[in-house]
Amino acid sequence: LTLRIERVRTYGDLRLPFHAPADDVAQLTERVHVLLAQASAASCPRALQRQRADGDR
Repeated sequence: LTLRIERVRTYGDLRLPFHAPADDVAQLTERVHVLLAQASAASCPRALQRQRADGDR
């Protein structure tokens, strides 16, 4: 799964790999749920929720 992060002056791509390839919609749904569960369980800072002081909101 590749996400594009867009800002006022730049952009970047973020690749989130699945634990196994997805061949159909049911597998895709399961893989996305796994990624979301992993993100929910992670103890990392929520960088996307903090307000930036440089104007790239």
